[in-house]
Amino acid sequence: MSTVWFMVDDTDSRLNYTGDSWSSQEGFDSETGPAYNNTLHSALANTSVSFHFNGSSNFGVYGSLSGLNASALESPFCAIECTLDGAPTEVFQQTTQQAETNNNILACRNIAENLTNHSSSGEQELIISVIYFLATPPGIWSLDYITYESLVNPEIDGEILQAGNLDVANVTDYSMLTFGPNWNHITDPPEAISSSLQSNVTIKFNGTSFSLYGDNSGVTPNATYKVDGRDAVPFPVPPSDVGFHQLLFTASDLGIEEHTAVITVVNNSLLFEINYFYVTSLTKAEQASLNSPSSSTPSVPSITTTATSYPETHHVHSKSGVTMGAVLGTTIPIMLLTVIVGFVWARRKSRQRRALIMLAPFPFISQNPHSALPKQLFGQLALMLPTSKKNIRAGAS
Repeated sequence: MSTVWFMVDDTDSRLNYTGDSWSSQEGFDSETGPAYNNTLHSALANTSVSFHFNGSSNFGVYGSLSGLNASALESPFCAIECTLDGAPTEVFQQTTQQAETNNNILACRNIAENLTNHSSSGEQELIISVIYFLATPPGIWSLDYITYESLVNPEIDGEILQAGNLDVANVTDYSMLTFGPNWNHITDPPEAISSSLQSNVTIKFNGTSFSLYGDNSGVTPNATYKVDGRDAVPFPVPPSDVGFHQLLFTASDLGIEEHTAVITVVNNSLLFEINYFYVTSLTKAEQASLNSPSSSTPSVPSITTTATSYPETHHVHSKSGVTMGAVLGTTIPIMLLTVIVGFVWARRKSRQRRALIMLAPFPFISQNPHSALPKQLFGQLALMLPTSKKNIRAGAS
């Protein structure tokens, strides 16, 4: 395995928040998408937070900006400074509009092109400092999540992985993603865009679910997706939250194995724009079960979305016809064989009974005191029996 990008939520225990200037709260949706894991840590004054991790020096820090009054209109009210092992990294101006919230805003990052002052991999210390320009700031900055690149062949234990985020890596750096022709990759805003018919993107991963985030224009994307070779499924109706970084769908309840999902654009009348994927990786116990002889058959995945936006659950079509054919192909020959054996046995018993009646002596019939045969028929049988015996003997000679 090559590298992966781990997601670190603001509630992660490895984050060390300084002092009492931080306030945890629920996230909120915006035109720039929902807050990751629906949680935020808001900086109420000048403060900092540190994070120790073992990985490459590539990372991205994302936050949310909440404007409180008109003076926040299109003007920065704070600065974010980030250092990695004491050396400064690239930072971005933080701006928001009046009384509006913007999520998924890149605050600082370190990518391969900026590694001059940093070690390439190993134990890292990232410090994020929040500096307000005024004693009473017109807005609040909140830490949402950190994403960072692992070392080569990392140990994975059920973490959420991100793939396809062009803010922090080139699209070719994500080993689990393969884009076909007719895709354009831009960085402002960072997304992959397809405007051509039959444009494919494939994601291959070991995990139990994956989600796709992209631009929601309010129109159902003219695209399909399929998981592990099952039937292609049209994209569901998008939620009412129009904007960027919106959840397009989630495929959950996947079996414990490697999965391959293919997204296909089937009409070029509208742009199809992808921001990134989230993957729920396998735990160590689930990875161990892959080699266990008692591993269960993987279940058919269900396609779901957030309960507030998507009350309906969409299911991937399984190959039920193939399964039913296999069952019938096994059951029908067994039933036919049973009928044939029963038929042969019944004919043999019938012949035995006829031979017994033809060869039995007359007293054998008359010895049954409860015979239901009428006297006339009884007499006819008695008259016929000598002739029958002669025929049998003649046939035998």
